[in-house]
Amino acid sequence: WPDGAIALNPSALAEVASNDLVTIGCHSHDHLLLDREPAQTVANDLDRSIGLLEEWTGKRPTHFAYPKALPPSADNAALVRARFVSAALAGTRPNRYWRTDPQRLHRTPIQRDDDDRSVRHKFDGGMRLEDDLRSLVHRLTYRRATT
Repeated sequence: WPDGAIALNPSALAEVASNDLVTIGCHSHDHLLLDREPAQTVANDLDRSIGLLEEWTGKRPTHFAYPKALPPSADNAALVRARFVSAALAGTRPNRYWRTDPQRLHRTPIQRDDDDRSVRHKFDGGMRLEDDLRSLVHRLTYRRATT
């Protein structure tokens, strides 16, 4: 974890989840890359993650972010769609109301050194080339990985 931070333990996670301004979403349990794992493996992993978060927070997670922001296989996309209201991929682009599939939301990476101007630029759909390059690097970097 950056700067020596530690992960939240279940009681701290429950405390955070009790705040109405916070939504705890799912990211899988073993950080599997859903474009290459068999559907049964993914189903088990998603169900384990959902079950643990529900046990720890008292709330069933309804939102999902794909590990490494990589698009899933068709079978695994169906598994995610059956379990979650929304799912986020890469794509530093705006999510237009009524024009964006909630199962293919774009997410915008905000970095520590981003100033207010660059954050606004990203939210407005800028930095697309940066995101396209990041996605290409991820595909190459993780081409043989499973997690």
